[in-house]
Amino acid sequence: MNNKQRHFLALDSEALNRFVDATQHEKLLMHLWNSFKRKQRVVADGHIPWACEAFSTQHRQDFLQSPELFMYVSKPFYYHANSLIN
Repeated sequence: MNNKQRHFLALDSEALNRFVDATQHEKLLMHLWNSFKRKQRVVADGHIPWACEAFSTQHRQDFLQSPELFMYVSKPFYYHANSLIN
C-alpha cells in the first residue's frame, strides 16, 4: 500500500467514524464500497450497474458469512427489482 492509498484509507475511516447513526456493519459496507470504487475507478453513473455486480461478486463470501451485511446489500436489489428505484 502506497502513501496515497494510506492517506485515502485514513480519510475514509475518519469520515465514516463521524456517522453516529450508522451501525458498524453499515460503516464496514461503506468502507468496502469506497475501497472498491477507488481501486476500480468507478467515477460515472454509467459505471454503477457494472460496479455493483463486480462488488457483489468480489465480496460474495463476506456477505454470505454476515447476515447483517447481506441485509444491507440485498435491500437495493429488492428495491430495484420491484421498480422502487431506477
